[in-house]
Amino acid sequence: MIAKQLSWGFSPARVALLARNRMLDDLPAFGIVLGLVAGINILSLVFLKRALFNSSDGQAWFFVMSLSGAFLAAGAFKAMHRGKSGCDWLLLPATACEQYTAAFISCFVVFPAAFMLAGMGLSYILALLERVMGSAGSDIWIPFKTIKAMDFAGLLAAMAIFFAGSAKFRKLPLLKTAGIYTGFIVVLSILFSLSLLALGQKIAAGSSLFLKFASEDGLGKMGRGLSIGLRIFFLGIMPAFALVYGYFCVNEKEARDEVQ
Repeated sequence: MIAKQLSWGFSPARVALLARNRMLDDLPAFGIVLGLVAGINILSLVFLKRALFNSSDGQAWFFVMSLSGAFLAAGAFKAMHRGKSGCDWLLLPATACEQYTAAFISCFVVFPAAFMLAGMGLSYILALLERVMGSAGSDIWIPFKTIKAMDFAGLLAAMAIFFAGSAKFRKLPLLKTAGIYTGFIVVLSILFSLSLLALGQKIAAGSSLFLKFASEDGLGKMGRGLSIGLRIFFLGIMPAFALVYGYFCVNEKEARDEVQ
């Protein structure tokens, strides 16, 4: 029966059920995070008469959102790697593509939306408590106004990296992925520094091909081009590659376990 159902191909209904189950599994951790945030702010209300997180820039809320997103993405496939849980994962009446899609929706669609909505609600309650305690009240966190587009894109890009790490590594995916990514940045920085050194040597040698880059206009154009290139690479190419790589890791894991 399961084989017959799976032969129908990709099923949005199965994806929706898998995503719902994931949300229910993640709900306790989500509640704990919000509870910790509420506890910290209540303590600040008692001692400082203001909600600590309700600042005009909303950076505290975004920091918690980023940290929570990284942990969520790094644990997206933990059930796939664990003994009995791994067997349960394999026996689910869903394809690897459907399970991967459900995990993607849970991490990259449901989590940001749920956190922002819950954060705004909690921020509003904290602002009311401030007024009850006699304070003028602080700024309510409105993520659509305080979170910059590039910062949000950076968060999703980082989550994509950890998402792939969760699919690849059985143990300590957060630490291993962070270590590999840091090493990659160090190597890239070294190569970039060597390239700049070589460019400086060409300019110092009076090469006509490189002298035009030494002008203020040339350096400005090169800097703008480099900035755009880095954004495309780190916010577009790398996350896309990570998501594709993560899918192949999940697909390989399922195919290998089925053979065993």
